[in-house]
Amino acid sequence: MYIARIPAPSGWRYALRQTVSVAGALIGQTIFDLGPDPRRWWQFGGYHPKLLDAVLAACGTVDLDALDAAFAPFLPQLEAPNRRPWVRQRLSAETEAQIQALHPFDKRRLAFLRSGATNLTAIHLVHPKLFLRLLAKGRDELEQEFWRMECHLRPEELRAYVFAALDLQSHFACLTARHAPEALDPTAVDEAFERTLCYLAQDDAFWSGVVRPASGLHPYLMRYVCYHYDFAFPTPDPWARLVGSFMGSFRRPISPRPRHDLPLSRAEALFGVPWAELRRMPRAELARLFRRRAKVLHPDAGGSHEAFVELLALYRGLVTNTW
Repeated sequence: MYIARIPAPSGWRYALRQTVSVAGALIGQTIFDLGPDPRRWWQFGGYHPKLLDAVLAACGTVDLDALDAAFAPFLPQLEAPNRRPWVRQRLSAETEAQIQALHPFDKRRLAFLRSGATNLTAIHLVHPKLFLRLLAKGRDELEQEFWRMECHLRPEELRAYVFAALDLQSHFACLTARHAPEALDPTAVDEAFERTLCYLAQDDAFWSGVVRPASGLHPYLMRYVCYHYDFAFPTPDPWARLVGSFMGSFRRPISPRPRHDLPLSRAEALFGVPWAELRRMPRAELARLFRRRAKVLHPDAGGSHEAFVELLALYRGLVTNTW
């Protein structure tokens, strides 16, 4: 469930929605009209009975955790600290395929919102877990979520955000487009923006589950026109750029290590525990087990060099989820 913000003649209206699958497309289905202020449906420490009845009728049950997550941006008292213990998570092949199939525009938007980097040429090296929050959401829910996240951008970031999200640097061959888009020809940048936005407006894969207007841009794209034309790139600071370039050289994304093909029986023999138990082992306990086995398999302790190298590679693969 999520709360959608809807333009209205008198301001904004809000609606509680859920994403449902209809004919293979994910669409946003309205559960309850919240009016101009969602906070009025929270009274005396609980939700209004009309709201709960509507959720029960639409979903068959009332998931208070999902309801709290939807209302949290409007009711700060519902935001609970994240106290979940760290658990090693490995993405399945199906999940990785779903992340791979996400629209590039969504990936670039989220990457900029999380990092603030205009140059996203290395986005393919970003760990797929960054994009998990985009899965199982229809276009309507995604746009509402991006809309809320964009409210936290500073005015001087808005045009750079559009430049990175639409990958406008791909229209220019010079290196300036990557690191100093403000130095490009403004007319050429405007033309690249218009071409890319028109292509996105006609992209059926992007608009799956959303009815597009017969003419003109969809309201979800109109805000990017405002971001581009009503705001300017930030004023460059040569000294800050030099320092940022130097510091950024230590933060370049590292290519994921290739998956290893060591037999499971060999891995069990190296660590001395069954593979299933090894995969469920907490990180601290795994480190202790590695240190114990390293003392036994190290060449200085009478072990073999090959076994120690295999143990080290296996441990690194388990820690980085590349095994």
